[in-house]
Amino acid sequence: MPEHRSLSFQNFIESVQPSLLDQYFLRLLQWEQLPSGFTGMDPDYVLLLLDQVEEPVRAIVLEDFRRINDICQRDLGLPFVAAGRFDVPVMPEQKPQTTAMKLFLDHPRAFNFAWALYSYQASWGNISQHWLQRPEIKADSEHITSFANEQERFFADRNQGTECRVSFYDDDPKLLILVLHGSHIRTVTCWQGRELAMNSFRPACEDVLVYDKRRAVLSVKASGRADREHYVRSFAELVLGSESLADSPQRDLIYTLEPLREDSFAWSSSSNITAVELIEAKLRLPHPGPPVVIINGDGIDLSQGEVVAVKLRFTANENGKQESIVGTITPPCVTDLVKKRHAEVVCEYLRQKGILLR
Repeated sequence: MPEHRSLSFQNFIESVQPSLLDQYFLRLLQWEQLPSGFTGMDPDYVLLLLDQVEEPVRAIVLEDFRRINDICQRDLGLPFVAAGRFDVPVMPEQKPQTTAMKLFLDHPRAFNFAWALYSYQASWGNISQHWLQRPEIKADSEHITSFANEQERFFADRNQGTECRVSFYDDDPKLLILVLHGSHIRTVTCWQGRELAMNSFRPACEDVLVYDKRRAVLSVKASGRADREHYVRSFAELVLGSESLADSPQRDLIYTLEPLREDSFAWSSSSNITAVELIEAKLRLPHPGPPVVIINGDGIDLSQGEVVAVKLRFTANENGKQESIVGTITPPCVTDLVKKRHAEVVCEYLRQKGILLR
């Protein structure tokens, strides 16, 4: 699951329309349960309210506020993306926190769509990509149910719990799937007063699949290799209609670094990418010693060994403003560039240069 962004409580409360805060708290509490002296949902009153409610309610509120605040990350614009996707009216100059709270309260499917995008784009780690050849998808209720049931069975069989929620969002030309499931039970020792106690809990995991129908490429954000392989195979079988698509020898051939190895990569700019810089390379050496070394800094010499991964810095031009995008590529199918801002522009550049194959 993505880590929470820092939450400035006062800024968040001041950025949400007061009537929406009224609506939020009156879903949890009766009017007579509100502290006396109510004059409006300003930061001081909300803090007073949280100080007087029981701990379970306080924990729910703070977690809700963190999730609502998370999707308001400035460079993503996810509340407005989700509002547009689900035809939710947005007033001119409306703040993202107000939009996000409105989605959370009145349009839960739109909020969950924004959260799925956030889980994908703000997650740590890389994304694996797989070419499944077939742009046609079968995302009707029957196939969605079959796919969801298969994920529930898979994680239950691995002793990761029976709770599994799967949400589909057809955001043409992409299909977005959020899978919320359990992990293995963990036990920790903690203090309860002056005594030590053992507490067991089952962590929750959020995996995201994004299928680009134009490229027939499935991008998978999941922590385990076995999980990723299962998603690819069950998606091919239950959504695309043929598990054999997952057996193609071409399935994982998404990226190549051959242009770099052959020194034929032209570090030239394009209309949208004004500069590209190699800032780190992972090399497999031919001689005895460490099998793989990481080289960074200026003037990286790629002739020392086989290039197995690179980190690149792109400078993108958006309306005259220069923005830096840093990402890694590990062939044949792993990258973090697809979840970055300006991913489409960067991918088109890599396609033109012969590094992106699909």
